[in-house]
Amino acid sequence: MITIDKVIDLFCATDEFCKNLEAELSKRPHPSRREAHEKS
Repeated sequence: MITIDKVIDLFCATDEFCKNLEAELSKRPHPSRREAHEKS
């Protein structure tokens, strides 16, 4: 059975993942759309 505590834990884990992902992605330079399009 899914309890409210499990749902809260899931949201907290997802939030933590998103914060870590955002921090990692901000370390990389983002290619412009033109550069990404030219490579494909």
